[in-house]
Amino acid sequence: MNWDYRPHERVGLSLKGMDSSQQKLVYALLMSGLSYPGNIKALKIMSLEKTLGELEGPSSRFNRDPDLYYVTIFGTPSTTVPWAWRVEGHHLSINFVIVDEQEVAGTPNFFGANPARVLQGPLWV
Repeated sequence: MNWDYRPHERVGLSLKGMDSSQQKLVYALLMSGLSYPGNIKALKIMSLEKTLGELEGPSSRFNRDPDLYYVTIFGTPSTTVPWAWRVEGHHLSINFVIVDEQEVAGTPNFFGANPARVLQGPLWV
């Protein structure tokens, strides 16, 4: 019931608080729920935090960090009992509920971008 793509304090474990093997598992979890283009879009949105931080400069009131995306697991992953997972941060909220391993609901989800276009630099598209 509590999801938001705007900057605020989040629950769960951040990518920043994980080691590289744990981060790889998060990226695998994202790939398990999203199409290839959806996964690429999610990763690009996450990477835009660095660019946004550079645009806002040191006076920004937000900590723009691509590793401040949080993973939350609701319940215990199971083939018989409903459970859910979320990956969420600034301009990205991905939520999945799994019931009996065969019924999957991927909602609510939000994919946004700020900046919407990068015209120069390493993330130019």
